[in-house]
Amino acid sequence: MYEGIGRANDAIHYIPIKSESSETDKARYIAEAKFLRSYFYLRLNQVFKSVPMYKDPITVQNALIERSTEEEIWNFILDDLTDCIKETNLPDKYEKGHKEYGRVTKGAAYALRGKVYMYLKNGLRPSKILKRLKNVVADCFRAITNSLLKRRTSSVKR
Repeated sequence: MYEGIGRANDAIHYIPIKSESSETDKARYIAEAKFLRSYFYLRLNQVFKSVPMYKDPITVQNALIERSTEEEIWNFILDDLTDCIKETNLPDKYEKGHKEYGRVTKGAAYALRGKVYMYLKNGLRPSKILKRLKNVVADCFRAITNSLLKRRTSSVKR
């Protein structure tokens, strides 16, 4: 898990400095790295309850740090996921067959954030998050249904 966190921290730190990608792509890559870092911390915090929290690239000088509290980890995860959701260059979803299909999306960030809120048993927020996720799923279902109806209608007209 910490290898993934280290790679995500490296990406978040070095992409703005070293990458020759467009600003749009850089912002999306950073949001994806924050999502992955959140996922890794979620898994660690579920198992160990409090773990060392690295927010920057891991070096020899900062390798041995104290454990952060469970609450600090949860708040850090929620902050990263909120950043992902607010990132305008991260799409809501990718259509199947799209070359980027399978990458991190806002829908995935909403789902993971909803899981964190449910894990925390936070009263009101999960319903809002899951309502948004439900809307994303409903949009996907409508798109699939419309596509199937169009195919069916075009085959009947022949």
